[in-house]
Amino acid sequence: VKAFQKAQHLPTDGIVGPQTWTRLVTTLKPGTKSTAVTALQHQLTANGHTVKTDGVYGPATTTKVKAFQTAHRLTADGIAGTNTWAALVSR
Repeated sequence: VKAFQKAQHLPTDGIVGPQTWTRLVTTLKPGTKSTAVTALQHQLTANGHTVKTDGVYGPATTTKVKAFQTAHRLTADGIAGTNTWAALVSR
């Protein structure tokens, strides 16, 4: 965490606070193909919204993200941004 903070020119306290979290989180949206999507799919499944883990942010992943967002009173836009990630990893 400290190395990441230093590289991002943030205070290097080793704590993932609001400034670090904002830089750390990758916003994902439909059409994205990456290992970050795979991580999102794993987190969705771990939170009861089972989806195929293939690294592709397709229609099934979008549907599961929207369902997760609705269940957690987030804006159900299908985009995995900071608030969605925070809810996914805080469970």
